[in-house]
Amino acid sequence: MLKEPTNEASSFSFRGKLLIGIIFLSIFIPTVGGYYLVREATNSLKDIIFTKSVAFTSTLARQIKPALEFDDIETAKEITDAITLNSFIRLVRVWKLDIFEPEQEPTLFTESFDSNEDQDFNFKAPTRNSKENETWLDSDLVIERAVYSQNQKIGIVQVVRSLDELDDIQGDFERLAITIWLILILLVFLAAFWLEKSLTKPLLELVSVAEKISTRNDLMVRAKKISNDEFGKLTAVFNKMLDSIRETNAKLLASNQEMESRVVKRTKDLKLANDKLTIEMEDRVSRNQQLLKLQNQLSKQEKLASVGQVSSNIAHELRNPMAAIRNSVYFLRSSMSSSEKSSEHLDIIDQQLSESDEVIQRLLEVTKEKALKVRSVDLEQLSIEALDVLGFSEEIEFEYKSDPESFKIQVDKVLFRQVILNLFLNSIQATESKCVTEIKVNVCKKQSWVTIEVSDNGKGIPSDIQNRVFEPLYSSKKDGFGLGLSLCYELILKHKGSIEIKKSTPYGTTFLIRLPCS
Repeated sequence: MLKEPTNEASSFSFRGKLLIGIIFLSIFIPTVGGYYLVREATNSLKDIIFTKSVAFTSTLARQIKPALEFDDIETAKEITDAITLNSFIRLVRVWKLDIFEPEQEPTLFTESFDSNEDQDFNFKAPTRNSKENETWLDSDLVIERAVYSQNQKIGIVQVVRSLDELDDIQGDFERLAITIWLILILLVFLAAFWLEKSLTKPLLELVSVAEKISTRNDLMVRAKKISNDEFGKLTAVFNKMLDSIRETNAKLLASNQEMESRVVKRTKDLKLANDKLTIEMEDRVSRNQQLLKLQNQLSKQEKLASVGQVSSNIAHELRNPMAAIRNSVYFLRSSMSSSEKSSEHLDIIDQQLSESDEVIQRLLEVTKEKALKVRSVDLEQLSIEALDVLGFSEEIEFEYKSDPESFKIQVDKVLFRQVILNLFLNSIQATESKCVTEIKVNVCKKQSWVTIEVSDNGKGIPSDIQNRVFEPLYSSKKDGFGLGLSLCYELILKHKGSIEIKKSTPYGTTFLIRLPCS
């Protein structure tokens, strides 16, 4: 159904609009034309006055030159008094410059004025460096010209020319314009009255018929033909259009009823088909999501299986050289002289071999899905042990905080030390060369969970790879294998916890580990 148009039209009738339009145009056009003529006439007169006044002042400067040269004030006064006899010249002032005193400002040599009122005319006195200029005031034109003697500036002439004649001309034009306006307005009202009789009456008849059809919905009403001109033809066409609308309306009503019945039936069919299609689409989306999830899990399990197999092979291969190293340590200890320094280093080698063997054994047990050896562990001491294994104690600033203090976590000590060791190693590798690595560990107990934050001051992890750093065999480092963080992820998962990147910027990275309290 078509939306009915809102009543936003102007409330003025056609008759009112016509009268306003004619009056506006009749006043606007003469006003613009009169303004243009007055402005052009005024500008032309101003140009004439300006040209004559400039020439007059330049002539005065030449006439006053001898009087300035001989310091003849009386002659200068006679010349200026004769000039002020002209009714348009209000004031003449002559200033003298002392050529022997370059720093001295001009002094008033003589002046003449048309009346006592002009004597009080106030304008800025010239300076020695003043340039020749013309200044338009509200009712006066001030012209300033220099007097030269043998290319030497010896004085300045100022002439004030009255512009009263411009005001008189503008007044004459205004009176003429008002007279023309009054005549035009009278003619406009006469023309508007005639137009109202000849134009608006047929339109009012058509409007009346259209309102009856709109309010009563009666297509049998017809407009009365008033004249035989264009409005009479418009009335005949209007009546013929009403006949055509009446016939078309009857056909549309019959067609509309038939169409409505078809639409109702078709709508029901479409609704049933749409409901069926929606159910099928939702089912297909659910299956696709499940399939994608299974594919991701299968891919990850395949990578982990490959990593586990490779780790088992590596562990098996490492045990042979480690056994040879242990035998060599035993031989060196029995054959060398028992110096305290040598015994200390041999003990360190033997200790590290034992710890490495234990780590390898525990990793093999994890790959075979054996249970973790969970116990209470002091995380601060475990972190210090990891730093000792890395051997960068002089290049690392370590800070540990715990809430509550001396809080111990429940983890597999050997495996969790590998997690801490890998995180610390990444922090060291991410720090710029010749810079001290800052590592901070913050432990906090929150209800049934323990949160561990490991922060550093490295160069950070790019945002576009943060969601892949825990994938097996993925690494952004040139010589990396992609096993460190993936191993951390799996070991934390074995502890029924989680690990994620909390924050990473070019100024450092923070890893967040969440573990159950028991």
